[in-house]
Amino acid sequence: MKYSKRTIFATFFYNGGGDSADTCLKVSQLSEKLGYPLTAIHVPKTVDNDLPITDNSPGFGSVAKYIATSTLEASLDIASMCATSTKVFVLEVMGRHAGWIAAAGGLAGQGRAPHMIIFPEIPFNRKAAMARVEESVKQFGYCVIVVSEGARYEDGTFLADAGNTDAFGHRQLGASRQR
Repeated sequence: MKYSKRTIFATFFYNGGGDSADTCLKVSQLSEKLGYPLTAIHVPKTVDNDLPITDNSPGFGSVAKYIATSTLEASLDIASMCATSTKVFVLEVMGRHAGWIAAAGGLAGQGRAPHMIIFPEIPFNRKAAMARVEESVKQFGYCVIVVSEGARYEDGTFLADAGNTDAFGHRQLGASRQR
């Protein structure tokens, strides 16, 4: 880190989720190591709502409302065409380690849908899930599923593992529907 003695930044604010918090910590540690007078402050903001010691992270409320509304709208669409067309709808949502966003999918359904929510905290059982899909299609004519991108099998393998890693070294996830 190069800096001029004439330019002094006293406080560094960095907002974001867990990776941003880690980056903020590294900036703080580096500035201390270099003897640079900097206070680094992480401002929590993540739609996942998964930061420790944070009850409700800014960003979560708006995504929760969006997912609840989207799930309801998709459910109404599927219900209207299930007799002649699509019977199963899968909405994959963010949430690598926390199922808050997936859970929000059930907030506006008024007890009709989604018929299944798949969380990253609970190991996925394909046989049980397929039985639930068949049961829902038989009972309602269709099945709406909300699945968190971080959903995993019992052995810890992600349902949506794309086979790559991102810049932070996390497995790249997406397309749970294909598995």
